[in-house]
Amino acid sequence: MIIVANSSPLIALGRIQRFDIINTLFGQIYIPTTVYRETVIETSFEEQRNTILSAIENSTIVIVSQQLIIHSIGSWIQEKKMFLGLL
Repeated sequence: MIIVANSSPLIALGRIQRFDIINTLFGQIYIPTTVYRETVIETSFEEQRNTILSAIENSTIVIVSQQLIIHSIGSWIQEKKMFLGLL
């Protein structure tokens, strides 16, 4: 399963330094570059920044382009439509 996260759960888990929850539930998540910018570059919360950077270093979080996410979701929808005989 591929999980794409927005900034809200990253901010919440980053501030309490609990990214182990992501690891336990999903193993790995993907974030768009805009989420990275908001949660790491533009934040004034050092604990949040450091926790997210650590998760990126150990591959719990993978940064991907928004175009790749959109393409992947579109491909997934096409596969499901073919499976259901809708195409």
